[in-house]
Amino acid sequence: MDLLQRYTEENNEYIIQDEFEESLQSFPFDVVPDIIQQIGSNFSKLPMKDFIIQKVCGVSHTHIEPFYFLIQYMKTKNETNYLLNIEQVDSDTFLDHIIKKKNFNYGRQENI
Repeated sequence: MDLLQRYTEENNEYIIQDEFEESLQSFPFDVVPDIIQQIGSNFSKLPMKDFIIQKVCGVSHTHIEPFYFLIQYMKTKNETNYLLNIEQVDSDTFLDHIIKKKNFNYGRQENI
């Protein structure tokens, strides 16, 4: 699943690693489309640090209870970008990432 480039000076396409895909398949079926949409909406806003694995948290409200998740990714300027892993996390981990401003933005002031 590749995104189209939104800016010519920035590479916003990414490759989904097998581990990421396998983890996503283990999530409740009702949160997966929301997570994919959040990635598509927010990937271009993620910080770019060449060849450094970074983390960002998100939450899906499409499940019975909030579903908190953490994504490991690598975003570089001129190379291929990767979604490396995704895992379910607890609310404390999610809140820690909000404090560090490493969470997806939901129409509020930009956090990423």
